Amino acid sequence: MSFKSIIALALAAGSSVACAQGYVGAVVALSNLDLSCQTGRKCDDSGNGWKLFGGTRLEQPLVSLGRAHVNVVEVGLMRFGKASDQFTRRISINNGQGTVEQVNVPAAETVSVNALTFAMGATISLAQRASLVPKVGLAYVSATSRSSVNGISQGSETKSSLQPYLGVSLGYEAVQGVTVNAGVDWTRARTEDRGGASALLMGVGASVAF
Repeated sequence: MSFKSIIALALAAGSSVACAQGYVGAVVALSNLDLSCQTGRKCDDSGNGWKLFGGTRLEQPLVSLGRAHVNVVEVGLMRFGKASDQFTRRISINNGQGTVEQVNVPAAETVSVNALTFAMGATISLAQRASLVPKVGLAYVSATSRSSVNGISQGSETKSSLQPYLGVSLGYEAVQGVTVNAGVDWTRARTEDRGGASALLMGVGASVAF
């Protein structure tokens, strides 16, 4: 590639950024963490979550594919809430009379998941004020497992991993610069003792352009 070509590409990229519109927003959501509950255990994989996000919408798309224009670069911070797993564990205790007995006691494990995402999206215009934005990217996901036996904490473990991220957002510009959003976000998390788990957010929120 010639020096002139490099200069031309740099100027084009700078022009795109100069013509970009920034935005920030927030979403409140319902979450689902698929823990692959074992038979005989009581699991609750649903909860409440949230998402904070900000990005740039380029006036000149990087790529156009029919009605879809790849012109969105977005970062997000998501919390998927907690999932719980309650079960019975058999432990040995001293009954105070010099003998050891085997007893069943309640045990529990909770898993909480947070993710930092980076994605690119394509804007698909549906109507004058409505648009659909599918997104694809990467997520840096942290999953923290906490366990307890008979009400006594057994500590916690956190595992972080780089995972794929997919999302889609439906937006309607209610007033100039303010958009109401409904969307779905998906990624995966890895825990120390469960392997991979699907993490899903479904929520509504709003964003403000600047």
